[in-house]
Amino acid sequence: MSHPVTGTGLLSLIRDFEGRPKADIALAAGYRRDNGNPAFTAFYEAVLKAKGQWPPPPAPPLPPGGIERRCGDGPAIYVACLASYNAGRLFGSWLDLSDGPDADDIRTAIAAVIQESPAPDAEEYAIHDNQLLPTFLARTEWPDIDELVAYCQIVSELDADDATVYRILCSDAGQVLEPDAWRDGFHGLYERPEDFAHDWMEERGLLDQVPDELRCHIDWAGVWRDLDAEGFCATYSPQQGHRYLITSDI
Repeated sequence: MSHPVTGTGLLSLIRDFEGRPKADIALAAGYRRDNGNPAFTAFYEAVLKAKGQWPPPPAPPLPPGGIERRCGDGPAIYVACLASYNAGRLFGSWLDLSDGPDADDIRTAIAAVIQESPAPDAEEYAIHDNQLLPTFLARTEWPDIDELVAYCQIVSELDADDATVYRILCSDAGQVLEPDAWRDGFHGLYERPEDFAHDWMEERGLLDQVPDELRCHIDWAGVWRDLDAEGFCATYSPQQGHRYLITSDI
């Protein structure tokens, strides 16, 4: 994998991509997180370095608020002050959303970050980085707060494995799925889709009349293709031990 673009090369790429979404520019420059989403914090730091404006002066300490100012083990967003960024300084804070705060909590915490900005007349913000959010929330600098709340509150009730599965399914669906309905379409984790095809047929008794000596000749890849055509889906997940999440239409 090539290294991210830096220095004058990065500034040239940004000019070439003028008018394109910031997510596309960050990815084109090679600033990509392990989950494939743009690494906005690293990207913006590299831009400021290329402009000779990094590192910035130290920011004043942030007082505690209703939401913890940290990036914990669950969903989190990095709220950046755009006035500071436009002035050549990075100022912002991570907000830990793992406890499932409500919309008022999030809006209040965002407002507090902006109020603490050293930039005069600071008003606007953007989410310049995030952690453990589904793609449709992670790829925008201004995720819908109500959708963010709905997702984080559901995830706060799940264990780590279920939370990962739920995030992937929400990413595939492009929306926040109902708290329990998503389980109906999840059929487990498998090393190969063909292994699921075997279990699916066996659990339904469809192999009962097939002699053992013939079972080894069944084209399970072909059976999986038939299941795939019927609405089943296999999503490869490095986070789940490099296995496939088998789902069907929810």
